[in-house]
Order: sequence, then C-alpha cells, then structure tokens
Amino acid sequence: MFFFRSDGPEPATLRIQEFRRFLFSPHRSISNSPLPFRVAAQPPTPTPMAASASAAGAGKSLAQTFRRFFKMPWEITGPCASPEYRSALPGALEYRQRCPATLTEETRAVVPTADPGTVYDIKYYTRDRRRDRPPVRRTLLRKPDLERYMAAKQFDPVKDFPAPYVNTAVEEDYDAVGGGYQ
Repeated sequence: MFFFRSDGPEPATLRIQEFRRFLFSPHRSISNSPLPFRVAAQPPTPTPMAASASAAGAGKSLAQTFRRFFKMPWEITGPCASPEYRSALPGALEYRQRCPATLTEETRAVVPTADPGTVYDIKYYTRDRRRDRPPVRRTLLRKPDLERYMAAKQFDPVKDFPAPYVNTAVEEDYDAVGGGYQ
C-alpha cells in the first residue's frame, strides 16, 4: 500500500503527479528509491541500442512502402497482368489534338432529322406493320402563299357557313299544369 507524504497544504493533484512521475521513471527500483521520498524527474538517457532499433524500424517501414508501390513483374495481379493488356489512358499527344472551339468539317454538329430517308430504322419486331405507313405530309405555309390563297378564295354564305342548329321557333305551352314541372 502506498502512502503520500504531505509537507503542508499541498493539492492532491500535485501528489498524484508526483506518484505518476515515480511510477514511470526509468531509474525506479524498489531497493534504491523508496516511495515516500520525492523523486526528481530526470530525462531518460538514450542508449545506442534504442537508436539503432528505431533506425532499423524506419528502414523497414520505408522498404515496405516501396514494396507496396513498386512490384516485380511476376507480383502484379489483375487485368493489367495480361500480356494483351493495353492501358486505356491516352498519351499526351493523343489526348486533345485540336481545340474544342475549332470548327472544321469533321467537327461540325450533326443535326438529326425525322425524314424517313435519313432515319436509321432499327426494328425490334421484324414484322412491325406500323412502320410501313407512308410518312405524314406536312405543308409549310408562308405569308405570300396565304395571301394568294385568300385572294383566290370566294366565300358563299350558304355553303361556307354552317346552318344554325335550331331551325324552328320554340312554342311555349302556357296551359301546362304547374308550368310543365309536374
């Protein structure tokens, strides 16, 4: 059992620190330094054996790091180990041969069209009859064409306008019982 010596009003934290210093001191031995005495903290003296051990450990970790990144050809595994493997990364001269803003005939944008002659027709069902229909005919009307059509058109009020829906006059029966609601 350990007892702390107190020389007056010393805080408990200082006594605990003194005890820890005593426990973790490299020069501690039970025969030459009894516990109740104060032990001055001394830095541990470096031994040449410890220095060589730390250097050896650092050398081993450095060698393992190099071994992890640089491997012998027979230690490489995965798809790149095949003799037919070719890296997918482009070389410096094949990466971007021209500026993206340079417009040439090869880089001109292709605008898709819906004309049946220009559509590459891939049929999921080979006997799909819906694709055999003729294309929808579309007429583009411009202003001069409309003016010419309007000048040639003659309106006939009897033929061109629809007949009114109600042709006869409605006759009210004022003699109905309850106004016709019974």
